[in-house]
Amino acid sequence: MSSFNKEQEQAIMTRGKTILVSAPAGSGKTRILVERMRRLIEEERNETALKLAAS
Repeated sequence: MSSFNKEQEQAIMTRGKTILVSAPAGSGKTRILVERMRRLIEEERNETALKLAAS
């Protein structure tokens, strides 16, 4: 995850709560949401949960 800054990594790694990512155009918001979803799906393979991401 070295291509993310400290705030982006925090958004990706936050567990157990809803997050809001607000930043200017071209700052990587969609990339953060995709990486967060990838991590959540990978870590919670055996858990049934609803995941929603909107960009």
